[in-house]
Parts: sequence; C-alpha cells; structure tokens
Amino acid sequence: MLNSANKDDASKKLCNVEITEIFGLSEKRKWYGYFAKGYSGESRSFVELLQQGTSRYFVARHQNADLGYIRINDKSHYFRDLTDQPV
Repeated sequence: MLNSANKDDASKKLCNVEITEIFGLSEKRKWYGYFAKGYSGESRSFVELLQQGTSRYFVARHQNADLGYIRINDKSHYFRDLTDQPV
C-alpha cells in the first residue's frame, strides 16, 4: 500500500512522462510488433485490430526515451444497456 511519502516519490518519477497518441500506420505496426514478440497469450492480428477501428494507440516517453506503448480499446458496445458513456 502506498503511503503519502511513496505517492510523492511515485509522482516525481512520473511527472516527466509524455503520452503521445500515434496515428501513422507504420508506427502502430512497429509498436504492435514489439508487443506481439513479448506476449505469449492469444492475440488478434494487427490487421484485424485495424479493421475493427475501435483502438487508439499511444507511446509513453521519458526524456526522449520510449518507455512503451498503450492501446486503448473502445468497449462501449458491450455496455450499451448500462450506459451511453464511452467505456
């Protein structure tokens, strides 16, 4: 559990992280390739993910060094009966 001192330390470490959305196909493909190499579970193909059109892609950077990528999927269609807000 984080106490207030640990929270302050964590926020100092993360304060210079930049999250940038990526739009270029080659950049998305590059990051998905890194993900696929390190992932041992079942995953969808990159082409299938693009065809769905429900994902946004981001890269996390700290002091111009790439930390990793984030893919956020829109799952709103699963929750239509519960909310009209994005999920």
